[in-house]
Amino acid sequence: MSIKEAVKRPLERAMTGLERKLVARDREPSFRPIFIVAPARSGSTLLYQAMTRYFDLCYFSNAMTRFPESPVCQAILLSPFGGCDPPDTFLSNRGHVEGGRGPSDGTKIWAQWFRNEPQRIPNGVLTPRQRREVRTVISRFQDAFAAPFINKTQRNCGRILALAEIFPEAVFVCMHRDPFEMVRSRWQIFQSRDDEDRLWQSYRPHNAHEIVTDDPLEHLCQQVVFTEAEIESDRRMLGRQAFFDVHYEDFCRQPAANLEAFAGFYSEGFQGPALKRRHGIPASFAAGETRNLPAGEAEAIRSHLRRLAEARPAVDVDA
Repeated sequence: MSIKEAVKRPLERAMTGLERKLVARDREPSFRPIFIVAPARSGSTLLYQAMTRYFDLCYFSNAMTRFPESPVCQAILLSPFGGCDPPDTFLSNRGHVEGGRGPSDGTKIWAQWFRNEPQRIPNGVLTPRQRREVRTVISRFQDAFAAPFINKTQRNCGRILALAEIFPEAVFVCMHRDPFEMVRSRWQIFQSRDDEDRLWQSYRPHNAHEIVTDDPLEHLCQQVVFTEAEIESDRRMLGRQAFFDVHYEDFCRQPAANLEAFAGFYSEGFQGPALKRRHGIPASFAAGETRNLPAGEAEAIRSHLRRLAEARPAVDVDA
């Protein structure tokens, strides 16, 4: 055992024990939690960074993921020291933001309640005890920072119904981007990697088993289309106005205007606290850089997307 592990393990046990006491009693949220929902390579990380910088929000930081079983305990310890005041940078590397205070997807923390596979988790999967615990943890987390909680992870694509079951008051922010651009960005990543996971880079929709093609470009197109269709199906199934839509290109041109529009949406019809502004953000962002594709590859992507749009305009999900 390394010295680092020898120090970490007793601390981890102590914090986990304290966490159990902190969440032993149910707690209702003082704020509406916010969940960003979007396919990979849609610009959702930039949106996450901008929202946590512009608004006074709390989130699972990179530092907190080191002790994933005690998020509330860490929130209480870190809140006096700016634990959820993100750095003034909007750089990221394929969804990862550097720095201890950088916003994280919180995968290790969510793993306490949400299964790894299959990745789509509709309502009714989590037990009543798990749902109460998630609701209490996020409520106590918000209490520590006196601010609404926000989270962005690609797994949210398949958790819309489960999250809405836990948090009927939740707000979902959907980031949209031209499917061609999302596929082109995934294609660049595919070509830059040689590991076995380079094709499946992100969330796997419930019907991933239907993707049987040997053509990696077609595979990536189906990933994007199937994921977007699944999100849209769950939105319809939810049957309530809890979704705010952001379009990547427009957001890059006028981010503050988009966030102000969201602030109005967040407070509409809700008696709780309004969003507080925290820091300024750039007047605009440069759209993500992607290299030009050979004409044949670009046309292949467009052809696959056209065919998929004609064949599967939407996906109805039953489970």
